[in-house]
Amino acid sequence: MIIQYPYDLYTSTVIGGGKDEDGNPIPAETAWSKVGICRDETDSKGQVKIVVDGIAYVSNFIVLIKKMELIIAVGTEIEVREGGDIRVKGSVKQFRKGQFHSKLWV
Repeated sequence: MIIQYPYDLYTSTVIGGGKDEDGNPIPAETAWSKVGICRDETDSKGQVKIVVDGIAYVSNFIVLIKKMELIIAVGTEIEVREGGDIRVKGSVKQFRKGQFHSKLWV
């Protein structure tokens, strides 16, 4: 049976950090949270340049996400996981919300 969105999409969030009352640095921690289900594809066009705010980026993967209200910001670190394995890891280069699904370029 074919599953349209067989993988899990996780985003990272930086928690804490900064300085304590004496001015000593407090290290930040990264937490991963599941935000939806998805599928990934190698960017078959090969090294597509996406221009965001006048900056050209290179995308290696396209991640199709089941339609949801969440918007994933450019620069967000993501992981596509299959069980305990990480299939794709990187930062979001571009995000588009479509009628049937959303699309990330990583």
